[in-house]
Amino acid sequence: MPHLGAAERRRKGRLRVPRVVRVRPSEPTSTDFDEVLPTKNAALDSVYFISKNPRYKEGLRLFITFPYSDAPGAINRNPSAKLFASRNSTTAAVASPFKS
Repeated sequence: MPHLGAAERRRKGRLRVPRVVRVRPSEPTSTDFDEVLPTKNAALDSVYFISKNPRYKEGLRLFITFPYSDAPGAINRNPSAKLFASRNSTTAAVASPFKS
């Protein structure tokens, strides 16, 4: 709960409805991964999701497909993003801004 008198740091509101996101590294390496996860919340320019994958490191460049659908004929965009927050290596809480 926000403190009274504390200014909101976010420039855009966040939607707290789980949506499906696909996350994978933008550069192929020996530690490739491809995850489909629910989001915790999202904004127009970022998503926040939880992963138990220890390969997330701050500064890692990613392809984020949001919203993601595996339905036939679905149109999925893959904008690149940069990981800017990773909580710890056991359960990574990750937020990533989209680049336009």
